[in-house]
Amino acid sequence: MAKETLLQTMWMGFGDDKIIRVRILEGMKIDLKQAKLMNECMLRLAEKDRFPVLIDARASYSWNKDAQEYNATHSDSRLATAVITNNPVSRLLTNTYVKIFKPAYPVKIFSNEAKAILWLKEFM
Repeated sequence: MAKETLLQTMWMGFGDDKIIRVRILEGMKIDLKQAKLMNECMLRLAEKDRFPVLIDARASYSWNKDAQEYNATHSDSRLATAVITNNPVSRLLTNTYVKIFKPAYPVKIFSNEAKAILWLKEFM
């Protein structure tokens, strides 16, 4: 049975495939408070189990530095994160995030959702 939640800045879902899906809403600015809430909701949706994350980064949004740092360092439950985007700026920002904050989980960028899911399943 799929579970989902809608926050002020994003939609999150957890399906039978055990992948957390995140779609940040257009124009949102993610701050530390939202990053903490996102992490709490992920843990709740996955019932505190370890999980891969699929982020749809095709909308235009931003994360502040504190939110990015928190996301990279408070991620013990994440197995891996796949980011879907066709936007060169989103690709650059994702690569910069990985280089600066060095998350403890693998991060890979995809333009194809099916390929991203196949990659995430390698970590399960």
